Amino acid sequence: ADADLSLIVVPQKEWDEYSEDIRVYNARRREAGKDARRPIVGCNVYCTNNLDEIDEVFWSAVHDHAVSAINHYELDEPEHFKEVGGYDHYADAAYRIKEGGAGSRHTHSHTQIFGTPEMCLEAILEIQDKTHPEEMYGVFKFGEMPLEKSKASMELFAKEVLPEIHKQKLMDAL
Repeated sequence: ADADLSLIVVPQKEWDEYSEDIRVYNARRREAGKDARRPIVGCNVYCTNNLDEIDEVFWSAVHDHAVSAINHYELDEPEHFKEVGGYDHYADAAYRIKEGGAGSRHTHSHTQIFGTPEMCLEAILEIQDKTHPEEMYGVFKFGEMPLEKSKASMELFAKEVLPEIHKQKLMDAL
């Protein structure tokens, strides 16, 4: 807020927590005489009419992606985050990962966009309600998701979900 930068949210915790973070950020901006801002929000997206694919495709790709991030950011070694100031969230996450493994379904089931077109739209509307974003972006290929599954998901989303999203009005900043 002090640097006059906007927020980009890539979910790693529940949407209610981000809602509070955005409110605090905008309160700080307002105190500094600046206008409130709406964040940019990004999520993994998997849109399908075949719910049997959720385990086979979505959760498998989420797990692959989580393992890749854990390895890249060394999130299985929480001790080195404690030594660097400002990384408490990463240290806490690293301890949880070390105890419980990668790609928690509980966390991801509440933060990502997946399922039928109707389920995807419902998830997006909830995210919009909690964050009032300026814009949202979807990551349609992640982990080791097969390209043909990613492409089919994106095409179904564009055909059935996107037109409904375009009917929504932008909300005021939190």
